[in-house]
Amino acid sequence: MKKLLLGMLSLVAISGYAGYDLPIDGKFRHCTDGLPSEWTVSEPGASKIVRGEEMFSKALQLTAGSKAVAAVSKKSFAMSPNVELEVSAEIKGSGTAFIAVEIVDPTGKLSGIRRIAERRATNRFTDIKGKFRLEKFAPVKIRVILGVEPGSSVAFDDVEAELDND
Repeated sequence: MKKLLLGMLSLVAISGYAGYDLPIDGKFRHCTDGLPSEWTVSEPGASKIVRGEEMFSKALQLTAGSKAVAAVSKKSFAMSPNVELEVSAEIKGSGTAFIAVEIVDPTGKLSGIRRIAERRATNRFTDIKGKFRLEKFAPVKIRVILGVEPGSSVAFDDVEAELDND
């Protein structure tokens, strides 16, 4: 009876698991010279690591002048059709922040960039969350993009990305 119960619990646990967290260093633990080593920023000098929402946590602050600034995850991840990507973060600052997805086709060619979330930042950390689903296309590679609109300065904390094949 005990073996049967353990077997059933294992089957439920395996079949119930649908999500996979992508290792994007969204807590910005890996830094070199005060900059996130797992992210590339579009404008030199437009980013810095600041204190995050929690004690001893880190956040990536992006500051845009006359044009938008973006940070792109250095790692790319395979994504298949009918799989959903959800990206979330906590943001704080002034101006508008966004989350986007860079899509690269199987030949390595940039297929597009899709903005999946946009939110006005406030002086308190608030949630921003977006979802992207690949429908009826060949498998692609994706990279996560965090960005701010011109004239904005926003800190991103606790960035998470998850693939879900519900």
